[in-house]
Amino acid sequence: MIAALLKLGGFALPWWGRWVAIAALAATWGGWCALKMHQHDEAKFEAFKAEVQAAGDKQNFETQQTIKAHQALKEISDAEANTAAAQRDAALLRVRELVRAGRDRSFLPAPAPGAERGDRLCFAAGELDRGLRAAVERLQERTVANAAEGQRGVDAAVICRDWAKAIAGEH
Repeated sequence: MIAALLKLGGFALPWWGRWVAIAALAATWGGWCALKMHQHDEAKFEAFKAEVQAAGDKQNFETQQTIKAHQALKEISDAEANTAAAQRDAALLRVRELVRAGRDRSFLPAPAPGAERGDRLCFAAGELDRGLRAAVERLQERTVANAAEGQRGVDAAVICRDWAKAIAGEH
């Protein structure tokens, strides 16, 4: 059959011509196979590019959602910090008003009705000592409590600031 195909219009090819024709057919078939492999590889590459694009789009969407969530958390944190600051400022104002109101008032009780002068008091030394110690102790406790509350506020503010810097990438 190949011999019949190699006779072109009744013209017989020399012995080497047959081999040239066979080589040409093999080269053509090889070229066709290479072309089909190239087209297959191009199709696979296009599919890969589409998958990469889809994965990139998905990641960008998730990143945007994360950014939005962090911004919402930051706004909540800022609002809570502002509320806490307003409450602290209001409490400090109340304390200052109490201190101002207490400046004109004596710590000591009114003089006894039988006292010859109103500027003298009669207390037992132990009672006066216990009362003053208790007053100083309450003052110290309130001072420590106020300092601890202020430190918690500072700690929260530092944590919020560091968190915001980390989100913004300012490390």
